[in-house]
Amino acid sequence: MADLQVYSPQDSARLRYVLDYVLQQRCGLVYSLANDRSDLNDLATINYSAETMSKALTIDYSLYLNQLEDVPTFEKNLTFSDGVSSFDFLAAIFFLLARVEEYDTPHVDEHQRFQPEYSALYKIGCLDFPIIDTWIGIFKDQLLSKFGIQTKKEAYEFHSTIDIDHLYAFKHKPAVIKYGSMLKQVLTLQIQKLKDRTKAQDPYDRIEDMLQWHQAIGLSPLCFVLTAQRGDYDKSLAPNSLHFIQQIGELAQKVDIGIHPSYASNHSAHILKKEKNDLAAIIDRPLSKSRQHFLKLSFPETYRRLIEQGISEDYTMGYASQLGFRAGTSRPFYWYDLQADKATDLKVFPFQIMDVTLKNYLKLKPKQALEKTQSIIKDIKAVHGTCTIIWHNSSFYAAEGWAGWEEIYKEILSIATDRI
Repeated sequence: MADLQVYSPQDSARLRYVLDYVLQQRCGLVYSLANDRSDLNDLATINYSAETMSKALTIDYSLYLNQLEDVPTFEKNLTFSDGVSSFDFLAAIFFLLARVEEYDTPHVDEHQRFQPEYSALYKIGCLDFPIIDTWIGIFKDQLLSKFGIQTKKEAYEFHSTIDIDHLYAFKHKPAVIKYGSMLKQVLTLQIQKLKDRTKAQDPYDRIEDMLQWHQAIGLSPLCFVLTAQRGDYDKSLAPNSLHFIQQIGELAQKVDIGIHPSYASNHSAHILKKEKNDLAAIIDRPLSKSRQHFLKLSFPETYRRLIEQGISEDYTMGYASQLGFRAGTSRPFYWYDLQADKATDLKVFPFQIMDVTLKNYLKLKPKQALEKTQSIIKDIKAVHGTCTIIWHNSSFYAAEGWAGWEEIYKEILSIATDRI
């Protein structure tokens, strides 16, 4: 039996997608959709139309879901006056989750990634704010106050993820790579790196340390492993390397593993399939989780290829150059294929914080990075959202500018784990 009913003259895959997300996934409610007023009964009613319904909770109605023209009108603050919302937040949620603004956009960087400065959220100063989660919290309050409907209580969660682009900085590299790199370091006077080559501990060999830090506070990270042939942007050990096979095989006995599809794979279904098969053979179990290397994400091609390869969860939804909420929410959602005009079973897990964003893109000092991170985590906790961070095992090497970041990382883990 339905908990409430929605009245709307329109009926489309887009409307049902956003109603499923808001009412079922986020509110935990069962709803029915009526396209004719004669089909309504005595249930609590959400009015999504231009008509007046005195006893209903009305969402300001627009034609956006039918037309998808321009950017729907929305603001950071959602309010209700006399039971009517201040804007069509269903349209805004669809726009943000479906990533409408990223289709056929010219606003990409040198890696063909959508630039956050051109996003609607950035333009209104809300990229670092969980805007959808806030709207839904306000909507839940309205359902309770108007109809006495109790909605699902969402609890704060923390997901720690590790991207393994390189197992080692120096060890076990092919001879031509090893000596070529040494020559470059000599010519550019990178004396510290030359010294570090002789040490027993490779500076990137920190995965075991990271696992111990997680274990100490009761966490188990999700690790994404680059398993690719060497290229301009893919510089892992080869997947047939005995050292790679041994290390990743042992790691898979301790934590959950996902594929980190290579830079090259973003334009090749054949390469993606091979990388997934190679990693699955190494860890001896199927793979269902992924995050794109370099966060390369092109709509709809990237996600369609992942679905074809049996990937059911993707963790790429975030920006390299900015912190925050690319799709407006901290919580997972199902991808809507805009060109096919249908919802899919691919579950998207957004992240908000990444190490290289803090240091390399935003140029923050360690303490500044901690303050910025604390602010985002605080906002996520306030909406009972899901905080997800990315760190790399290579992001502790002092000779590459990471001095002082180990303690910051441990502090971030501690702050994010605290549910108070």
